[in-house]
Amino acid sequence: AQVWARTPRGPWLADFLAAIWPLRLDDGQRWQALVDELFTHWTRGHLLFDPQKGLLPEATLRLVNALRRSGDERLAPCLERLLAVAGPCYRWPDRMHPLTLGGVGEQPHDIRASAAYLSLLAELLVSEDATRRELLLFQNIPPRWWQGSGSIKVSGRQTSYGGIGVKVEFQPKQVKLMLSPRFHTLPD
Repeated sequence: AQVWARTPRGPWLADFLAAIWPLRLDDGQRWQALVDELFTHWTRGHLLFDPQKGLLPEATLRLVNALRRSGDERLAPCLERLLAVAGPCYRWPDRMHPLTLGGVGEQPHDIRASAAYLSLLAELLVSEDATRRELLLFQNIPPRWWQGSGSIKVSGRQTSYGGIGVKVEFQPKQVKLMLSPRFHTLPD
């Protein structure tokens, strides 16, 4: 209870949520209340917003990863909005002007946002549920990513069970999944 009482308020709740979710400190009600507060008071167009700093892509990416862990339905709109405002090669400045969407910070390409994006991508493609000892593949991928024909490949993704390679090829009415596990321990 003391952890929740000292929770910071503002867009930086995303940091708190990203750190706290894996610990499972409550039944989800307080978690949901914090997520709801972020979306009610600290977002503009599905992006976290600080009135003094502008839109915060890196914090939004951490929020999206926390939403992924909890299975929150707001994940897809936030991720789609982030990708829509990304620069070349899916890069973001450290802060963005809420109207022009241009960078307003010192860094035109924030390495922390890029790292948060790569971490999120890895977790979307292959992740783990440690409490249920399960390996999750392509969990919470936005539906738009599956439209048309294409493929997604992950090589050498390390998990607590060992490494895994995954390739999925998809067409409008067919999906082909290929796994290359190198497990030292099997998931349940």
